[in-house]
Amino acid sequence: MITIDTLGFPVEAAVQRMRAARVVRRRILWEVIGERLRLGTVLLGAVSLTACGGGGKGSGGTPPTSYHVGGAVTGLSGSGLALTNNGGEKLAISANGAFAFATALSGGASYSVAVASQPTNPAQTCTVTNGSGAVSASDITNITVACATGGGDIPPTSYHVGGTVTGLSGSGLALTNSGGDRLTISADGTFSFATALSGGASYAVAVASQPTNPVQTCTVTNGSGAVSASDITNITVACVTGGGGTPPTSYHLGGTVTGLSGSGLAVTDNGGDKLTISANGTFVFATALSAGASYAVAVASQPTNPAQTCTVTNGTGAVNESDIANIAIACTTDPTIFPRFVYVPTPNDHTVSIYAVDPTTSALRARGYVVAGSTPNSVSLTPNGKFAYVPNLDSSNVSAYTVDAASGNLVPVAGSPFATGLVPFAASVHPSGRFVYTVNQGSATGDPGTLSVFGIDAASGALSTVPGSPYSANGRQPTAIVFDPTGRFAYVPNFLDNTVAAFSINQSTGAPTPIGGPVVTGQYPTAASVDPSAKVLYIVNAGSSSISGYTINAATGVISSISGSPWPTGGTGPQAINIDPAGRFAYVTNGDSKNISIFAINATTGGLSLQGSLLAVTGTPYAMSMDPSGKLLRVGSVAPDMILTYAVDGQSGTLSLLSSVRARGPSSGVAIAMSLGPTRVAFKPRFAYMTSSTSNTVSAYTIDATTGALTANASGPVASGNGPASVTVDLQGRFAFVANTNSSNLSVFSIDAGTGSLTPVTGSPFPGVFPTSVAIEPGGRFAYVSNSLAPSLSVYSIDAAGRLTAVGAQVPVGTSPTAVSIDPSGKFAYVANATGQLYGFRIHAFTGELLPIPGSPLLVGGTPRTIAFDPTGRVAYMANTTSNDISTFNIDGSTGALTGFGLSTDAGNPISITVDPTGRFVHAANYSASSFRAYAIDQASGALRPFSPNFVLAGQPVSVNVDPSGRFLYLPVDNTGKVYAFSFDAVSGQVTSVPGMPFSGPAGSAPGFTVWGTTQ
Repeated sequence: MITIDTLGFPVEAAVQRMRAARVVRRRILWEVIGERLRLGTVLLGAVSLTACGGGGKGSGGTPPTSYHVGGAVTGLSGSGLALTNNGGEKLAISANGAFAFATALSGGASYSVAVASQPTNPAQTCTVTNGSGAVSASDITNITVACATGGGDIPPTSYHVGGTVTGLSGSGLALTNSGGDRLTISADGTFSFATALSGGASYAVAVASQPTNPVQTCTVTNGSGAVSASDITNITVACVTGGGGTPPTSYHLGGTVTGLSGSGLAVTDNGGDKLTISANGTFVFATALSAGASYAVAVASQPTNPAQTCTVTNGTGAVNESDIANIAIACTTDPTIFPRFVYVPTPNDHTVSIYAVDPTTSALRARGYVVAGSTPNSVSLTPNGKFAYVPNLDSSNVSAYTVDAASGNLVPVAGSPFATGLVPFAASVHPSGRFVYTVNQGSATGDPGTLSVFGIDAASGALSTVPGSPYSANGRQPTAIVFDPTGRFAYVPNFLDNTVAAFSINQSTGAPTPIGGPVVTGQYPTAASVDPSAKVLYIVNAGSSSISGYTINAATGVISSISGSPWPTGGTGPQAINIDPAGRFAYVTNGDSKNISIFAINATTGGLSLQGSLLAVTGTPYAMSMDPSGKLLRVGSVAPDMILTYAVDGQSGTLSLLSSVRARGPSSGVAIAMSLGPTRVAFKPRFAYMTSSTSNTVSAYTIDATTGALTANASGPVASGNGPASVTVDLQGRFAFVANTNSSNLSVFSIDAGTGSLTPVTGSPFPGVFPTSVAIEPGGRFAYVSNSLAPSLSVYSIDAAGRLTAVGAQVPVGTSPTAVSIDPSGKFAYVANATGQLYGFRIHAFTGELLPIPGSPLLVGGTPRTIAFDPTGRVAYMANTTSNDISTFNIDGSTGALTGFGLSTDAGNPISITVDPTGRFVHAANYSASSFRAYAIDQASGALRPFSPNFVLAGQPVSVNVDPSGRFLYLPVDNTGKVYAFSFDAVSGQVTSVPGMPFSGPAGSAPGFTVWGTTQ
């Protein structure tokens, strides 16, 4: 008999599978089913609220620790002017005005700005004043670059460095300038380095190798300084012959750089003696080492413009009795392909979440979700990123989606889902992009595993079953299928048999053919990976906490165990393995011990060597995904459910946590997939909408993505109901929702994707109960409406045409509820009321109903009005109008419970707050003070500190809105129909009026306003 859970999903297959699986895998699947059975009675943690003492203006504020270097250019009429700072970072300047180098410097750091190239057409000479010094505790803004057009001969802009050698009788003398530009000298006389330097550039001449036959010691005088406006000719190199032929006691360290095309490459020796390298060729460190001293050369900073990755060979050793000259630094340009969107299945609520990769920080920004089949367990994308495939464990099918290249949205393919074998545990797309495979575990313990194989329609993404499918997996309970990079061979670990099966793949039909019999692995093989060279297969053994390695025969696909395999992971319960694109490091998540193992890969044998200590992880780490540059690693973690982003050190392979984002969970970390593209995701503002309670209309505006200016839609305002109090647009930009308080209904409009024009949907307006605000959860499936005169929340489902249908009864939330808000994951909803209470609810994943959080409501500040969330979903902020403060809360990712930990008491009647999309700032609109200000968010704790002064407006703002790029702020003013708009500089905190503001619309009290934008 098949058991059906309370939500209508079969659970017998999952239960059967879990009885036989190892504790690690079993626990995840029990959580899936247990969570579904608990959804009606969610157990949530206690909620507490504490206020921090002090609270005065600037309390807890930390001053900036890095500053920008810049100034102003005058007299420029030519083209091609470029400046450098400290001989590295290059800045092209095309017009008069202010300039600033992109790289900020820490306090106390030195700077030296010089002209790298002078303007031409017409030829000009530009001179730098106040170009060097040390950074104090503020930006450098007093550098002047004055350009003059030549009235005749243009003076040279670059100069040579040289001098005179005396006393030389031996051979082998070599000099370097600034650690590079090596010059061999064979006789007394003048010398000059080949590379000319621009005015203001520094130079440092040193002996790279001393003469021999006879042994001599040569000493440099006047060897360092800065180039002025003429050649350097006063350097002297005096050589003396050592009595008795005493050999040198110190030696220089150097080598050769190849492939360098970017700027900013710097290397260090033993963590110090930093050397900046700007061109291919030889290099030498300035500091000489004594015989027997050890050296370790590493890349301190990789080149940019273009982005490159440089690798050091022969970089470590000990000095013998000669200079070291065989160190090789090879640079390669990073692939011009970028991570754009990340997809994460959540088995317990049958959804796949979508995240955009922030182009500046690489953090993940939630972009909604789609509903899949029952218990989705993995995601696999075609190599061109057009289609995604999600196997559904309990419905035994695979969901197919078209991937919208601009927005990352998943659109179901016609005919989806497609039937598979029973219990498809994972899916994988063939490297050719022509076939997709699922590994099917069967409904009962001991069932033979199978492989379902489908052909992919290149135009539509639809699937057709390959003749002969399903095929035998050559074992029981297969957990994955991986291909070698050529797609000729596939490998399937079988969990219950402790084996891995090998297959050859027919390149025309996709049919798999077994290669011999299964090969023994460690206990409970759960994941596999083939290295980029297609030479080695690695198997993760969850039961024996080890990694098995096998060489792959390039002709036959037969695998053979590597000497020394298996290798202990150092942790317990390993779950996944990821190999960096260069094939130098392997990363293994250990679920039971909650850490990550990092292995160096022997380039010859494929053997693994554990590197350093295991990296502790918050929660239980499972899936991983690395971007094509090898610089970022995403890790899915369960309990708490988060997606962690790590920076990867290109030399050591070590990981540094950059950011994290809450997932829908539970068990969201079991799989991660990433789509790629030729450009990074760009967030672009598109449209704004404003209501008027006087004219009972909604006005549409187009936003200039460059300036932030608003242009009223040519079609003019459209009619709403009576007393429109707010307007909201769903994340996907399909519909606009208007709460009409006086006519007690809700208007819904479809949005023209090109113009932003509004058209009422069929059936609009829909019945309401004196609604004042509307919030749409990220999936666009449900609407939540606060009703001011009937102290309650209403829930509506939204169909594909935008029509609303009430769900369940109204939910009581106290007197005069204000705006309702939903966290970025779409799991929790919160609403405050006029008596100072804050209600919290868990959103039922399937019905949209609201389940109260135990301990709710909280008592918060005076007249709480709006609540906003940081993009990670960890912290919430509440504007309390009459108590003149902003409350800060930690959000429990599992229960939604709020714990207060901070109070910003220097706010002035905050009526509205919003968090910028990057999670760096909170913006607050102060009604009575007719002002707004920004607060900086501490990235570790989420605490606030005032970042900018109060900016006064000519009227009382009713809300503050930030566009998706985080560059523009919009504040509608009460009773005027005016919208004030500003650009916001996230570095300096400077606020600048948008040209043409304030922008006008029909006047009305407390106008609703919202901004919407797209990704590109």
